[in-house]
Amino acid sequence: MSVRPARLWPLAVSVGPIRPARANAPGAWVEHDVTFANRSDRPVQFADTGFSGFLPRRRPILIAGDQRCGPDPSSLEIYCRLYMDAFRVAPHAWVSRPVTLHKGLPEMRRLVAGTYVLRTPIRFKLGRRIPEEGSSPTAVLRIAYEIQTVR
Repeated sequence: MSVRPARLWPLAVSVGPIRPARANAPGAWVEHDVTFANRSDRPVQFADTGFSGFLPRRRPILIAGDQRCGPDPSSLEIYCRLYMDAFRVAPHAWVSRPVTLHKGLPEMRRLVAGTYVLRTPIRFKLGRRIPEEGSSPTAVLRIAYEIQTVR
């Protein structure tokens, strides 16, 4: 598993480790954290940041979702709870967000070895003010999952 870009001044972004899913959700398979480490002397404020998507986008094999988002057990849709997840990272501190991968749900293709990429926009800025809703993303994270064997 990898993430790009791994450096977004003033942040260092990392992913991992992979562990069995704790989520009690349909098809929950494995999970990991996305960690944002603030390398500056000022706080970094994030707008609402949600991690969810189909992998690949068309004819999905996996679904990725953060603690707010997960798949509907009877249809190929992702549902997210309606609350804001804007957060701040203090100077020289870090914050992690868990992401769960789901597989084997109705209408999903069978998991096969390959590389699957989740693209997710994030908005953040230095200071304590939340970036404006609807503003352009500061960056688009690309989290790549390389599946070598399938169980």
